[in-house]
Amino acid sequence: MIYLVVHGIRSTGEQSIDRLGSALMLRHGAQVVDVDLPVRNTFSARWTLSGDAKRLATSVVHARSSVGAKPHAPVTLLCHSHGCGVGLAAARMTPVHAIWMFNPAVSHGYDVSRLLVPADRIWCVYSKQDWIVRLGALIPFDHPFGNAGARGLSTIPRENNLEADGGHSACFKWPQVGQWADEVHRRTGGGGA
Repeated sequence: MIYLVVHGIRSTGEQSIDRLGSALMLRHGAQVVDVDLPVRNTFSARWTLSGDAKRLATSVVHARSSVGAKPHAPVTLLCHSHGCGVGLAAARMTPVHAIWMFNPAVSHGYDVSRLLVPADRIWCVYSKQDWIVRLGALIPFDHPFGNAGARGLSTIPRENNLEADGGHSACFKWPQVGQWADEVHRRTGGGGA
């Protein structure tokens, strides 16, 4: 299993999703690749999602070869906030084994039917206390942000919506990040490529 970490806006993920990747490496010896996407802001995210998704789809293919895995090694995306929208868009272009979305800034009703990953291998970690996602969902003019990070995703199996305590990035603090790493490893199949 190869895990690719995809950060949200105004961040490289160092204080959020990268911590989950590190916990997976430390606790489970996982192969983790930090996807090098440009740092976006609230407004540039609107116009760059498609291009960032293409970069991520390319990164999926490169990750398989860069860590010495087989061309069809399973790749799981670990995405945070706006990075979830990027991950979902990339999964329309290239198959992935699974997607884990933490505090996703995507629509509660996001259509997963055209993704190259089955809906039962998509997990949404949300928090009713995530006011950042709630406020982002209020941005007008067809902005891509939505409130799944505060409500869950209605288009995946109910049991794949996992409620977390705390706000927008609370699950990346210790000890919660270790518990989430264990949960990701357990539910995604863990193990080698």
